[in-house]
Amino acid sequence: MLGLDLTELEGLDEMNALTLISELGTDFTKWPTVKHFASWLGLCPNFQKTGGKVKSSKTRRGKGHAAYTFRLQRGA
Repeated sequence: MLGLDLTELEGLDEMNALTLISELGTDFTKWPTVKHFASWLGLCPNFQKTGGKVKSSKTRRGKGHAAYTFRLQRGA
């Protein structure tokens, strides 16, 4: 359906691929770059800097099951 087999990506099985397709759909043109996509998912840290010091680097909550799926795979 997408033109590629998502299960060939390292760390993704059939269930995770189905979760991503159901949450995100098949049209990825709404995100111009990979950086936009990762930011929309909430996977990018939000650095709060002052005077060269990082005060906080929390990531925001994210968008549903898709962000959770990618976070789950990061530690594997």
